[in-house]
Amino acid sequence: MSEIVDEAFCAKEENKTDERCSCYNTIFRDCETERGIPGCKEAMQYVDDTLANIPETVGPHKAVARLELMQRLYCPARVCVGTDKYKPPIMDDLRKTSPCGFKLNICLQNTEINTALDTEVFSECKINENFIGTDPWELDFYDEEKDEIEENQSNKDERMELRKKELEEKQKQRDEDAKKFNTMLAAFGLVFLCIVILVVLLK
Repeated sequence: MSEIVDEAFCAKEENKTDERCSCYNTIFRDCETERGIPGCKEAMQYVDDTLANIPETVGPHKAVARLELMQRLYCPARVCVGTDKYKPPIMDDLRKTSPCGFKLNICLQNTEINTALDTEVFSECKINENFIGTDPWELDFYDEEKDEIEENQSNKDERMELRKKELEEKQKQRDEDAKKFNTMLAAFGLVFLCIVILVVLLK
């Protein structure tokens, strides 16, 4: 008879390398010192890859981002997805305090002004929105998290649709410009031909 995979099973030192304990490992074990065990390996790789894309700033942006990611090691790389994996009951509390659906906003501005008397300066802040998470249906997100995920997807779809319309408008304008140019070229050719015929007749 196979042993039941529960908290007691995953808490044993010899079972921390069992893939079925990957979710337990990210929540109860020190993934920074045990990066090679299931769950920690995938989660810490995600953290490293994400932090590598965050630029160095004079502020604590990177440190804050790392703190947020480390509180959500149970989210990425499907470490807590699967019916064969033990999911600690504390996950219900984690979904409230550190939900997988969140925005990681990094605002980076670098404005250099030498001489700018009577000059208006407009500074644009680019925001990077990042969603970290496993399958929402697997984790059974709370309603507010579902709403946020749906809102993010809706905003993304709207931006893509707007971008598509902009590209279509630009292509339409290019086609119209090309048509006008061809019309002018044809008219010029016709005028030139008439002049040539007129010159020949006068001779």
